[in-house]
Amino acid sequence: MAPSIEQGAINMEALSRVVISLFSAGNATIEPGSGAAYRARTMPRLSVRIDLDGGQRIGPGKIALLKAIGETGSISAAGRALRMSYRRAWTLIEELNESFGKPLVKAQTGGKRGGGAGLTPLGKAVVAHYTAIETKSHKAATRHLGALQATLRGKR
Repeated sequence: MAPSIEQGAINMEALSRVVISLFSAGNATIEPGSGAAYRARTMPRLSVRIDLDGGQRIGPGKIALLKAIGETGSISAAGRALRMSYRRAWTLIEELNESFGKPLVKAQTGGKRGGGAGLTPLGKAVVAHYTAIETKSHKAATRHLGALQATLRGKR
């Protein structure tokens, strides 16, 4: 039911149902407080970072960069999309290439179209493996994350 105006006032019950359904669609829930006050609570998030041999790490940031390079075909465009400088993006790519011993990203020098970049087969495989690990981890942790959140709610 959409919010309605009754004699110049907003129907708060109808408005609260709209707000609750908007938050429920995302990663947050709304819980009634006292009276008309409602408080938004976000659910705990699981962030996967993999520590590789030799102290190297790969996590959401580097994977987001690889995905953005795959989508844009450009290191600079990927960096801009992630609000990252070209230098930072290039440094992360060099770290990844060194960590895996082979290039994950292949940069092409200028030409008619000004060059570009793309993922190598190894780069695509790393993204696919990480995504699979992340997906399975999230599925396995969902119930436990909810239990942790419920425990926090009990403290308040």
